[in-house]
Amino acid sequence: MGVIHTCPTLYFFTFEEVARLAEYVSRMPRHVSEELRGWRWSEPPLLHTSAVYLSFSDVSYGVCPTGRDVYLRRVARVKSQVLPPEVEVGYVVHAAYSAAVASAKMLALAGVATGQDFIDSMRARFEEFIHGLYASQRWGLTREEVFKTAWPVWDHASVIFGGALERGRAKRLSGDSLAAYVAPFHVEYPVEGYRLGLTQGYVDALLPPAVPVEIKVGAAAHWHRVELAAYALALEATLHTPVDFGVLVYVQPEPFHYYYAVVPIGDSLRLEFAEARDRKARLVESGVDPGAPEKCSKQCPYYHYCEVAGAGRLGGAAVLPQRRLRLGEKGREGGGGAASGGLHSGGGAGGGSERQGPGQGG
Repeated sequence: MGVIHTCPTLYFFTFEEVARLAEYVSRMPRHVSEELRGWRWSEPPLLHTSAVYLSFSDVSYGVCPTGRDVYLRRVARVKSQVLPPEVEVGYVVHAAYSAAVASAKMLALAGVATGQDFIDSMRARFEEFIHGLYASQRWGLTREEVFKTAWPVWDHASVIFGGALERGRAKRLSGDSLAAYVAPFHVEYPVEGYRLGLTQGYVDALLPPAVPVEIKVGAAAHWHRVELAAYALALEATLHTPVDFGVLVYVQPEPFHYYYAVVPIGDSLRLEFAEARDRKARLVESGVDPGAPEKCSKQCPYYHYCEVAGAGRLGGAAVLPQRRLRLGEKGREGGGGAASGGLHSGGGAGGGSERQGPGQGG
């Protein structure tokens, strides 16, 4: 799984934490075969030979052992319906995180004078954020539940980035230099995947020089590491620079806490990605319903379709597409789903080519 750490700030990646992580990673061994580097995408075993292009989450998301989630999304075009609360919670965590980081950078660029002024300004922006978030979707969660999930993320960001701003001011930084000191990383960073047979994806965060970070809500799972490998390979294919490590951040909303794992992205994870990509591409090409597993995960966006509605026990028979009312009908469609905790990764059908809100597993 990689080495597990707890740290009060590494969820928010201040300059000091990025430097500390870089120092730690520099001492770790690297074992990656040349043929499994992303820039070798035009040769086996990374060569993509199918006409089917999948999202990052289609390939890596592992809550459905049979891959029926990919069939329903890509072949039958079934829309995910009522989503489990865990999936919605994950979406809220991701949305709060991205918005808080963006707000922190804007305030640093705007020249907020002190750390306390920064914290006060961040907290003032939260109400506007939560109003817009709740109005943007049709939720199974109440407004209070959305608020209670988002607030700890936002408040921790306010305090940690506010402290970083104070330290940056003490170093006489300002403007872009100060913003880069407060939050020296990108959120929702677009990753081109076409060289590897994937559509465009968005990694939760990208640290310098090229360290992918995925944020998950809930328990650790092996597929989270496969997802990191997919992003690492795609980044290597685009940037032509080695991506030997990634970071998984696990968030627990109640009570709010988090920990992280530094994950070496070696040969086995890279091969596992390539094998999963090819297997699921064949599944889509065949057009045959693989049927639901013996037990469906409640983290799957199709749980209500397969398990509750009883539309899953078909064991290989083709299923006709059905129009289903989905949560968040007015939202943007996407190729991934909400994840083990979130937008595209975290706990449900996560990590996909497009970010989306609850119930938008189109």
